[in-house]
Amino acid sequence: MKRMNGFQIQFRAQIRHATLIRAFASIYALQSSGQHGRISDLCQSIVTSKIRLNEMSYKQLKVTAIVAIRNGAFYFSRLCQHARTNGFSLAVIDNQSEDNLQQLIKQNLDVIETSVMLSYDGKFDLVKQLEAKASVAKNLDADWIIHLDVDELLFSNTKDETLQVTLSRIHDAGFNAVNFDEFVFLPIQRLKPYNAKNYHTMNWYYFFEPKPNRLIRAFHNTLTTQVTSGGHNVEGDLKLYSESMIMRHYMFENRRHAQTKYRHRIYSEQDLEKKFHRNRTLLQNKELFLPPKKLLLCAPKSAWSLDKSDPKATHFWEW
Repeated sequence: MKRMNGFQIQFRAQIRHATLIRAFASIYALQSSGQHGRISDLCQSIVTSKIRLNEMSYKQLKVTAIVAIRNGAFYFSRLCQHARTNGFSLAVIDNQSEDNLQQLIKQNLDVIETSVMLSYDGKFDLVKQLEAKASVAKNLDADWIIHLDVDELLFSNTKDETLQVTLSRIHDAGFNAVNFDEFVFLPIQRLKPYNAKNYHTMNWYYFFEPKPNRLIRAFHNTLTTQVTSGGHNVEGDLKLYSESMIMRHYMFENRRHAQTKYRHRIYSEQDLEKKFHRNRTLLQNKELFLPPKKLLLCAPKSAWSLDKSDPKATHFWEW
């Protein structure tokens, strides 16, 4: 996308200014005439229009999410659709999956920037995966990189704004990294079976925040993922954006899926030496029980923003 010249920037700024003036004049008129019900709809229209107009005022950046996957076909199709909707591509590292991940990769080549194979020696090795991600990142032509897991969906904190637009806006403001708030969604509705097509409709969740700014997952290509932090932080001249974006984390579809995913997982020696996966290893020695609803929050079906008023320092199996 070509950079706009001074005349184009000034002209489009005038369009935005005039549009907003007319909109706020309409709100005043509705309020004066007592038509309060229509004010909310108009306000939402203003926000949406402002977002679309803002997209014209700065360069739209290329964003690529790097995801390492071991038997994550369950989540992959939804992740690909989410990437399309949010304007970013995927770089896939297949850790020698034994499910149908490779078939799904071939079905979604339109959103996949590159795909590489990473050998698997029988142990979950986060250090090895992060090093592979760093190697892949060096060969991408993306402006911004996202460090992503297959069971996570990332969103802007501005409703109806794509993640690609959000990162372009943040970059234009002079920042080079963004933190994400983690909201863990659980399959609490026992009468509703979840599957690969509907797992993203879970609505019972908790806000997981052992410490502030712990998930700096999107960053400019001049920064790199910090291996020593388990991929939670970055290395380089950090200019962190002041607002956090949204991560919806869907750990599993049901208790059996959780036991399959975590209970028999073997972690590499170097991961354990670095004290990675401490809370996950607890799942190997106990039966998993989901928490009661009274300990969770419920997101309405159309909710975009989520509740951060009750941050949890540990995951639910440690409560």
